[in-house]
Amino acid sequence: DSMWGKAMKWMSGGTASDTNTQVQVPANAEVDADEATVNIFTVASGHLYERLLKIMIVSVLEHTKSPVKFWFIRQFLSPKFKDFIPHMAKQYGFQYEMVTYKWPTWLNKQTEKQRIIWAYKILFLDVLFPL
Repeated sequence: DSMWGKAMKWMSGGTASDTNTQVQVPANAEVDADEATVNIFTVASGHLYERLLKIMIVSVLEHTKSPVKFWFIRQFLSPKFKDFIPHMAKQYGFQYEMVTYKWPTWLNKQTEKQRIIWAYKILFLDVLFPL
């Protein structure tokens, strides 16, 4: 069974012990100076995107030997995902961080949820990577 098949089984209701997947990069492993952590910033806005995010996480871990850290905007994650992600991180050996982002006071408030999510994606990157 491929790692992809195991991940799909696990995400669709199989237990972690059913997968027999070995952690590729343990969270507490020592890292060489030239083996930098891969940081992935994401906004998952709904159950469908959270499901796709789980698939992306497994895919990233399958295709890199470097340590990986995922960054999530807390405001848009479901309580179920917030409860699930620590178990997945332990199973697959990655780090994660939940961040909160406050709407800038100088920017007009948006009322449509999808526009707010799009704005958060852009603003989040702008804060992380300013010109």
